[in-house]
Amino acid sequence: EHSLHVINYYGVTNASGDPMRHTENERNLEALLTHADSLGQVPVMITADLNVEPEKSRSVRTACENGRWVDLGRHFAGGSPPARTYHLKTP
Repeated sequence: EHSLHVINYYGVTNASGDPMRHTENERNLEALLTHADSLGQVPVMITADLNVEPEKSRSVRTACENGRWVDLGRHFAGGSPPARTYHLKTP
C-alpha cells in the first residue's frame, strides 16, 4: 500500500511581530512536527503559511538542520530564501 500524508498549517497571525504569538506558533509547529514524525516511515508533505520566516522559527530551523525535514521552497530557490508571496503594504 502506498500513501502520502499532506498536512496544511496556517501559522498564528502576527507570529513574526508579537513574542507571545511567536511562542504559541512555535508550540503549534513543534506539535505538528511531532505528529508528522509519528506517522512513521511514510512520505509526508507539510504545506504552510508559517506567519514567520522559516529561519526565524526554532522548530522549523532545527527540523531542517538535523535532516528531519527539507524546506523545498528554499531547496528549489538554490538555497536562498524563496521570494515572498505576500507583502503587507503600509501607507
